[in-house]
Amino acid sequence: MLLESKFGKKIVLMLALISFTSAAQATISLEQRVAEMESQMLDMQLQKESLSASSIKLSGAFNTVAEVIDAKSDLAALKEDTYSLFISKFQVNMSAKPLAQFSFYGSLSGSYLWNSSQMRSQDIQDEGQEELTSSYIHIDKAFVNWKMSDRFTLSFGRLPTQNGPPNNFHTGDARLGTYPLLAYSTPFDGLALTYSDSYSANLDWAARLIYSPFMAHTLTNSGVEIQGMNAPFDTTAPQNSDVFFLNLELHAKQLSFTSELLLLLEAHYIRIGKPRTKVIIGPNGGGWEIGTKDDYLAEVNEVTGYLGIKDIFSLPFDFVMSMKKTFFRKRGGITMAEIGTVEEKPVGGFIYNEDNEGTTFLAAGRVHYKRKYYLGYEYINRTYGAMPSSIRDISFSNTLLQVGQSDHIFFIYNIDVYLAKLIVGYVHTDTTHSFDKFNYVSDIGVQDKVYTQFILRF
Repeated sequence: MLLESKFGKKIVLMLALISFTSAAQATISLEQRVAEMESQMLDMQLQKESLSASSIKLSGAFNTVAEVIDAKSDLAALKEDTYSLFISKFQVNMSAKPLAQFSFYGSLSGSYLWNSSQMRSQDIQDEGQEELTSSYIHIDKAFVNWKMSDRFTLSFGRLPTQNGPPNNFHTGDARLGTYPLLAYSTPFDGLALTYSDSYSANLDWAARLIYSPFMAHTLTNSGVEIQGMNAPFDTTAPQNSDVFFLNLELHAKQLSFTSELLLLLEAHYIRIGKPRTKVIIGPNGGGWEIGTKDDYLAEVNEVTGYLGIKDIFSLPFDFVMSMKKTFFRKRGGITMAEIGTVEEKPVGGFIYNEDNEGTTFLAAGRVHYKRKYYLGYEYINRTYGAMPSSIRDISFSNTLLQVGQSDHIFFIYNIDVYLAKLIVGYVHTDTTHSFDKFNYVSDIGVQDKVYTQFILRF
């Protein structure tokens, strides 16, 4: 019995040891498998991140302009002035396609008068209305394309609504923007639904429906200013603006009369809502509060067309033409009151003081030698009643902002067809009206400008 007892104990002990060893081995094997799985997951994540990083594409441009200007103006502090300007602008573009149906496009830019920040203090201006007098970086575009099917694409974000055709005509560049320059060249945030199709390798078309809401409210409050508590606008909340666009595009190549044709048609409706109250503080602590009690200031309907053709009848000649018709309807007025009072003084309407209609017209042609040298001429005419087209651009003619006409002669030397360009030009502008604070006023002016421009793309 004692032997059996001792033997039994040994058997139990051996079984316990075998069980413990097996469990330990199983535990080690499980830990190894977990470690291997974690290593594989880490490798997959690193590969994914490497793939995402490699799919980000960067490009950019550096643009410098030297100008000599001789200007005469009824509104300017100096009725006659001759001066020179050096302006630089740089831009960084980026694109990525993290998923098959999603792609991202972005562009950051900054432009500045040389050493202007050393001469006077600067204010940051969102959307860049004062971009030529500051050194701050602005978001030109940042949007996502969601390819919902072979035909439909939804775009949202800051859309490519700047520097559209024919803004590239006097620089010899490829098309830089989607929408026609005369319609607008300003950053619009919104939603765009595009339907595109192609009849052949040389013929395609697209239709776009765009909505762009203008936010008058802020994240922190309703937009009502807190200064001047007794002024008449303190209980007046701002009203968002709405912009709707319809854009049609036809693009053809290798036609009997031209190597390339681009046709754009666009109609848009703008309802300009009540802006945030603006407070102007005087040097002695007083000031004015400027605003409106009307829900909307204006409604605008515009129709724009653009036609661009290259190598007409196999000749080294390109031609572009664009026209915009504006129908402006005044819906409210702007008033101002001294801070601490309720007495309002009328300022006038926004943009125009009355209902108006106007036309903007552009035509340009150029001859070239093997796409290396260009000689061209551009004519712009903008009548009273037309809406301005651009608030952000190194523009050689003020006619896109002012009312009048301009003549532009330019010569392009392509050091490299795509990467480096040297341009010289002359612009003569006759002005009849200028935008002064809130609306257009009479301003008889003449400006002559000679410029040299260098562009490097990378």
